[in-house]
Amino acid sequence: MNPTPADMTALIDAVKGMHGANELIPALPAEPGSTMLLVTPEKRDVQDLGDFLNKYLPRPRFLAESALLGGTDAMIDYADRFKTGDSMLFVNPDPEEPWLKLVVDYHGASAILDGGDDTPEERRPPVPAHCRHTATYRFPLSDEMRAWRAAAKAGLMDQEAFAWLLQQRQNDISNPPANWMLVPGTEVDRVCALLNLRDDHQPKDVSGKPIPFEELDLKRDEEELPTGYRTRLQKLQTKRFGTQQQLLTLSTEMSVRTSASSKQQIRLQDGSAILEFSEDHEAQVKGQKVKVPELFLIDIPVFDGEPSHLMPVRLYYRRAGGGIKWMVELVDHRRMLKDAILKASTDVSIATDLTLISGNPFAKAA
Repeated sequence: MNPTPADMTALIDAVKGMHGANELIPALPAEPGSTMLLVTPEKRDVQDLGDFLNKYLPRPRFLAESALLGGTDAMIDYADRFKTGDSMLFVNPDPEEPWLKLVVDYHGASAILDGGDDTPEERRPPVPAHCRHTATYRFPLSDEMRAWRAAAKAGLMDQEAFAWLLQQRQNDISNPPANWMLVPGTEVDRVCALLNLRDDHQPKDVSGKPIPFEELDLKRDEEELPTGYRTRLQKLQTKRFGTQQQLLTLSTEMSVRTSASSKQQIRLQDGSAILEFSEDHEAQVKGQKVKVPELFLIDIPVFDGEPSHLMPVRLYYRRAGGGIKWMVELVDHRRMLKDAILKASTDVSIATDLTLISGNPFAKAA
């Protein structure tokens, strides 16, 4: 219940009595319920009595909250509870410090007013607001994501450290699908984007019109030139992704056999000589030659409490002394994080029907 003029008058008179000769004046706008300013005669100091008066009102005159939320679902629930027609969403997609911010009491939008035939159109100025009621979600990285980022930053690991990593994180590793066409399209899009796989330029007919994919015949007669056309899905199928069992076996049982050879060439015309030396490495498990996969997949959530996604991890190894050094790389993980931030923020924007803007509403321009 809002205070009546009589209630405010009685409260003002009481404050005046407490402060004697001090002057009590209303802040603008001068109306019942507005903040009061106390002017002391000694130094003519001005003190805001808003917080003091708020304690005696049935409810605060406005909301001034900065809520910190724990997920995008919480942001959707919070926005649905408090949003107005002027509320806005802001996102900072920087992978090092991402956040999504809801400003409930944002400035009202301006509008075009039709002045008619005699008066040109005019734009109504925006309605300013205090922007004091906000909610923020900071996109905390999941435990799984932090573990793989730390492993990637660690650089080269010896065999024992690599085996320990895979043993601890084996449940994160996903076996490659037998048929990528059975994988949800959003996951295929993500993996292809991270691996930079795209469809080749679509072939065209004699008139220059692109040939539809479903009509494209990749078969050719012996006398015809190959088109060379491949889809991103075909390129993805050629990638060698390791399985969970393969990786665990390599981390504990793989060895590298080295063979060296040299070749000398002598040019009889001028007596010059060329000496070539080469060294070959062959990965073996129990004496049998093996191919080390170039990639493997992990299926983990990027952010805490969010759904999991397929992510490619690149695998490297080096022969070092009498052992092997391993290294993992999260493929283009900064773009992956940025894409995940924007995707989650867009989902919130759609679910709440609020405009999403990339940027900080409270930053000071340089």
